[in-house]
Amino acid sequence: MAEYDHKRVGKRITKPHLIRFKQIDPVPEVDGWEVATSTNISVTGICFNSQKQYTVGATLTMKVSNPLMHMESGYVGVVVRSESSRKLANFFETAVKIEIEGEEERAAFYKEIEMWLAKEGES
Repeated sequence: MAEYDHKRVGKRITKPHLIRFKQIDPVPEVDGWEVATSTNISVTGICFNSQKQYTVGATLTMKVSNPLMHMESGYVGVVVRSESSRKLANFFETAVKIEIEGEEERAAFYKEIEMWLAKEGES
C-alpha cells in the first residue's frame, strides 16, 4: 500500500456535516455508531473529531448527512491519521481516506461532492 501523504487535493466542504461511523476492520465494533461533525470533506477524504483514537489502517463504515440537502450517503474509508486534538480535550482529530471501487461509483461520489460544494456556496 502506498504511503498516504496527508495532502488532500480538491476543494473542501467546510460546513459541518453529521457523520455516523464505526470500525468494521480489523475488529468490528458491535456497540453501535459513534457520531461526530465533519471539520472538512473533499473528494479524497473526511476529517472529523472522534471520541476514541483509531489505528492507522483501520477501516470505518460511515454515513454522512448533508443538512442542506436532506440526504444521507454511505462510504467506507481507511484511517490515515488519528491524533490527540489540539483544540478539544479527550477528542482525536481523525482523517479517513474514502475508498471507492469502480469508475461509476467514483464518478457518482465526485458528482455528489460537487453538488455539496455548490449548495454550500449558495448558503
